[in-house]
Amino acid sequence: MNPTRSIVFDKPENLKRSIAKQMQVNYSDDLFEIVPQPLYYKRNQAAAAIPTGFLEFFNFPVGQGTLGSGPGGVNTLWDTNIRQPNQIESGVFWIINSIQMYALAPLSVQDLQLMYGTFKANWKLSIIDKDVLEIPFELIPNGIGYSTTADDTATTPAVSTRPAWNGLAVMAEWSFEPQNLLLSPLKTFRIGLEVYQGYTPPTTFRWCMVLNGNKIRIAT
Repeated sequence: MNPTRSIVFDKPENLKRSIAKQMQVNYSDDLFEIVPQPLYYKRNQAAAAIPTGFLEFFNFPVGQGTLGSGPGGVNTLWDTNIRQPNQIESGVFWIINSIQMYALAPLSVQDLQLMYGTFKANWKLSIIDKDVLEIPFELIPNGIGYSTTADDTATTPAVSTRPAWNGLAVMAEWSFEPQNLLLSPLKTFRIGLEVYQGYTPPTTFRWCMVLNGNKIRIAT
């Protein structure tokens, strides 16, 4: 396996050996600190038309941005744990096993059904100049996940702490298993929604994208 490739899919144990090669150290079982930790990113969506084009995530790290929860709209750790725009910081690797996306939304299920019927978008992930994932919402297992009412007869907005879609507690997820994806430090990646037909939500909500996996660094 060539450790300089911009995209590396492999079994987790092989990816750890690739990390050791990139860091030019000898591999051993106790070389790494492995922290079960997702990468996450939230962004506000106004009650206005979602335009066509690329709706990007992980582009404003902690301390930057205008749509976050901090003073002036900067992102805090409540919004994201990315430390550099579209990059993993130096000395840290992430092994990703799946991608999840949902919306923290005070919407009725009828609103969600309308959105699902009119909003046309692909998940898109690229690393440097290579596409990793392009897939329409309707092909993602469980459809679009939402954190909202689980009552499919509701006509008024209601909020729940668990994701729901058509009354079922689910979350949209795309798995890379049995292989995993390696995100290396300082290699630019872009991930978001390629919107082909927009939608105007009746109220504001927050998109959330989660890259599930393990944070890996050299043990000290």
